[in-house]
Order: sequence, then structure tokens, then C-alpha cells
Amino acid sequence: MRELRKRVAERSRTTNTEIPRIEAELPKLRKEIENMAEAIAVTCGSVDVLAKKLAERQEKLSSLEARLILLKSAPDVLALETRRLERDARERLKNLREVLHRADVTKARQVLHTVLEDGLRFTPRRTADGCEYRIEGRLVLGGLLTSASGAMSPLAGPGEGGSERGRPRRDSNPC
Repeated sequence: MRELRKRVAERSRTTNTEIPRIEAELPKLRKEIENMAEAIAVTCGSVDVLAKKLAERQEKLSSLEARLILLKSAPDVLALETRRLERDARERLKNLREVLHRADVTKARQVLHTVLEDGLRFTPRRTADGCEYRIEGRLVLGGLLTSASGAMSPLAGPGEGGSERGRPRRDSNPC
């Protein structure tokens, strides 16, 4: 989710520089269109060149107006989608916790083996309150966030749709 938020923020910065440029260009285009329309109205001869240039300016104006609408609405849509994805991920992680609490140790290990990329890293540190651990690990959410008909079950073991990775483990407690 952190990576998604970072990408949305980067996209927003790009958008923020483009919006003022488009907003400055729109009045100029409208003025050009107005001037060309007046020139066509007062011209007695051939107006083909003016009409062609007028059509080009009108097309560019329409394109820029559409782009401006998109740029102004995109951050809201992205923020909404980010919140929805975050809510779904939290709900599924909550469900995973419930499964881990209900499952026996073997099943719980299978679940962790499926959703953790390279296991967990426990880093001990001493604080004023005693010893505590910083726990880090990278989740592989593909299996956790698949649809109900997805191929990977969070309780599947190796050969049953789960991960085939083998990871030796060793217990240590330096505190």
C-alpha cells in the first residue's frame, strides 16, 4: 500500500505542473478561435485556409479541455481506489489472522510460507522497557488477494497450489 500511495503522489505532482500550463493555454486558443471566426465572417473570398486552421484550433481546444477534466478528476479517483484497495487488503489480512489463530501450527506455517516472500526477520533491540523486536518481511499477496476461484489457497501446502519454496529456519533469541 505504501508503494501505491507513493505512485499516486508522484502522479499528482506531475498533474499539478500540467494543469496550470493547460489552463494558461485555453484562453489563448479561445481568443485565436474567436479571431479566426471574425476573419471568416468578414472575408469575401476563399476561406478554406482559415476554416482549416479554425477546425485545428477547435480540435486542440476540445482535446485540452478533456485533458484538463481528466487531470482534475484523476487524483480523486486514484485516492478513492487506493482507499478501497487498502480496506480490502486490511480485511483480507484480518481474515488471515483469524485463520492463523484457528489453524494448527502446521497449517499456520503453511499459510505463512505461502504469503511471505523470504520469511520474517526479527531484529532485537533494547529499550527502556526491556527487549523488543522489530519484525520485517515482504508479503506476496498474490495468493492472499486472489478471487474465491483463484488457484492458490492460503492454506495450501507445497504441491497444492501453494509455494514450492523451501526455507530452512533457525531459532535465535539474543535478548
